[in-house]
Parts: sequence; C-alpha cells; structure tokens
Amino acid sequence: MKKKIVSFITLCFIVLGSLVYGAEVPAGYTYAISPPLSMTFLKNNKVLFYDLDKDEANQKTIYDYKLEYKSGVPFITIFNSKKPKTYLFLYNKNFCAFYEKDGYVYQSGISLLNNMEGFYTHDWINKDESIYATKEVMEGDIKYSAKNIVSKKIDELWAAPNNGINESIIIDRLYKGYNDRDERVEYEDSKHDVILMLCSGFISYNKSHLYKDNARPKKIKVTLSNTQKNILKEYFFDLKDTPNPQVLRFKEFISDKIITITILDVYKGERYSDLCISKIWSYVGRKL
Repeated sequence: MKKKIVSFITLCFIVLGSLVYGAEVPAGYTYAISPPLSMTFLKNNKVLFYDLDKDEANQKTIYDYKLEYKSGVPFITIFNSKKPKTYLFLYNKNFCAFYEKDGYVYQSGISLLNNMEGFYTHDWINKDESIYATKEVMEGDIKYSAKNIVSKKIDELWAAPNNGINESIIIDRLYKGYNDRDERVEYEDSKHDVILMLCSGFISYNKSHLYKDNARPKKIKVTLSNTQKNILKEYFFDLKDTPNPQVLRFKEFISDKIITITILDVYKGERYSDLCISKIWSYVGRKL
C-alpha cells in the first residue's frame, strides 16, 4: 500500500455510468451544487447545468461527459471547454463529490429529488473526540489512522492489517450537535433520517490500482453502546464492492451513543491484505 493523492471533489453530479463495481445509472438525478446552481444528468452522456444567477436566455447549458472506471474507481470528464477536465467522482442518488489531483474537495452536491438538507464530509466529528481503531497500519512515517475517516483528503484513510477481520473503528459521541435534550426530542419526533455514508477501499486519483490492490469491507457490524459501554443494539450491513458512498441507516437517535464498526468479511485485495475504509460521512436532514 503506497501513498497517493486523490481528488476529492464534493460536487453534485450524476453520471450515466457503467454497472461495474456496484455503479448506478444516474440519468435523471438532479443535484444542488452551490445555490442557485444545479446539475441534472441526462441520457446519452449529457449533463445539464442550470444557473438562476444568469439571464433567462443563458440559464441552461448542456455539456457532454464521459464516465469511466479505472480499477473500480469512477472518473468523470466534463467537456465544457477546449481543455476538458477529469475528476475522481464518487456518487449515489443522494450525494456526489468531485476530487482533484491534490486530494481535496473541489465541489459537492446533494440531491434535489430526495429533500436532503445537509451533508457533512468532514469535521462532523471533532477530532478531539474519541475516534480510534483496534488496529492501524503504519507504513514508514505514514499512519493510516481511524481519524482519517473525517479527513478532508480522500487519500487519507483508515487501514487495518490481515484483512481487518474482527477489527473495529470506534466513534464516541456521534452527532454531538444534538446532545441537548430538547433538540434530541425534536429530532426523534421529526421525519429526519439517521444515516451515515461509508466509502470503501483505498481511493486514489493518481493510483487508482490501490483500490483493487487492497481489501475492502464486504460485511460489517455496527454496534450502538451507551456511555457505560453496554450494548444497546447491533446492525449488520452487506456492502457492495464499490468506492461510491453506501448508506448505513439507523432506526434511532445516535448522538449519545458509542458507535463501533466491526469488519466481518472482506473483498480481498489482489496484492495486499490491508483492509481500507476511506471515509465515513454524516447526513442530517429529512428522510431520503
């Protein structure tokens, strides 16, 4: 496993893609990027940009795009100039993100079709809070720490040795912003969803082969515990073999819980036995 720089652009896009590695067909998806700009993916590899800031005659622009997979990692090229630009592109029907070569977020978008209100790709957990793992890979001076799951860079990630079987990430005080009792009751009585999104594998713009080279989670257990570390509930999730964000949905408020994510089974890497999870993102808003 080697260091890589991945483009993590959180933009709102949707691509008519190949069905490789769990990819969706996104034609028809509409995303809000930065108001008043939105994007809709059309058939025949076209994408529509709609900008309400412009005069009516120039509000709509359609470009060609190409979606391709390199070692299972999706990349999108937008032909909007004489020099088309290619991004590493992570997406599902609710959210999309574009990454540039420096590994940082360029743009991000949330679905206009699913009434999303907010999505957090980093800093939704304070790094001073408890985020740790039972094991973490060290490679030279690089530590693939559990804290990397909330890093701004896509290529900063958590890795565990020996396929990560029975290894865990532990997150304490999830959704800290809802600790107040009144806010908690309001949240639980509303039509809000409680979800996380997990991006599997070693995701890299410049070294996309690292995704298949390393192991990815296939089945995980999510345990909710109280501050006394008593287990309250367990969830089991079967994951697709895709770097695109996958939904982990919960039936109860989790801000005052200890969250333990345990690896039960993996898609084995072609070269290495390190198990990788790139990011875990947080959603706050109405039901998806």
